[in-house]
Amino acid sequence: FFDFPSSGRKIAEFYNNLGTGFRVDGVIVANPDVVEDILSVLGPVLIKKYDLQITADNFDSFLQSQIQEGAQPLRQGELTQQSRESFSLFLSSLQEKLASASPLQLKQIASLLRGDLDNKDVQLFFCDDNLEYYFDSLGMTGKIAESKNDYLAVVINSLRRDFRSDQRKKIITLQTSFSSSGVVDTLTIRAERANTWKDNNQESYLQIYLPPGITVIKATNGYLKKISEPLPYKQLGFQQDADVALLEKTRIRDEQNNIELLAEGNKTVVTTWAKISLRPFILRYRLPREKLDLSSWELRVQ
Repeated sequence: FFDFPSSGRKIAEFYNNLGTGFRVDGVIVANPDVVEDILSVLGPVLIKKYDLQITADNFDSFLQSQIQEGAQPLRQGELTQQSRESFSLFLSSLQEKLASASPLQLKQIASLLRGDLDNKDVQLFFCDDNLEYYFDSLGMTGKIAESKNDYLAVVINSLRRDFRSDQRKKIITLQTSFSSSGVVDTLTIRAERANTWKDNNQESYLQIYLPPGITVIKATNGYLKKISEPLPYKQLGFQQDADVALLEKTRIRDEQNNIELLAEGNKTVVTTWAKISLRPFILRYRLPREKLDLSSWELRVQ
């Protein structure tokens, strides 16, 4: 979910249902940049069993290799064992190094983490409502924000088979037109041209969060796909997740504009597929009439 408290609650629910005898107090997620920041202060971390040295410079490639290996079918041999336990060994070694860090290093790490929290590279969820409210007041929970007039959040999902991160620079522009007939927004999402045909031809799944009650006027350069289920879930006895089912009930397919609309977190969400390096996705929509208080107009961007 774009709303991290919803994701944190779901992760905690999955873990608590494992029957380990433990219940989590909360969930903290961190982007790879956070680990790189910590390594830049602590220096190299050694995985002694495999004689691997992980630094701020090679951590990204190390993580990518772990993800790619983890997605492969189980194989026999030393390589499989190494690929499947290297990351947990790295985390253990990192914890040991953190435990012996100097006060100066801890101060530097704390300063970097503050920036990571501001950039939403770290997000926090707590099962205790009082703790959650406290950290939400500090802007650390990744909650979908309320907005008085206009609102925008754009999620660009890269679904590459090799699991590599999307390094293309994205350009998002929003043009707002005010008139006696209402307020109309024109949103443009594009990515700079990449060096290879494969990267330029890369598909992105867009999720655009807008105020409730918007009316789509026109969408350009998006397309819809029919996603087939890889398994016969019902016949195999899979349980349907109640939160996802509730979300899916609101989904509306707009074949004319090649988009889908659904409701999430008190927002209207427009979704589509696009190749934004080749053609920008353009969405034109009208805000509801009750948003017309221009004396104190506010656009909230997350």
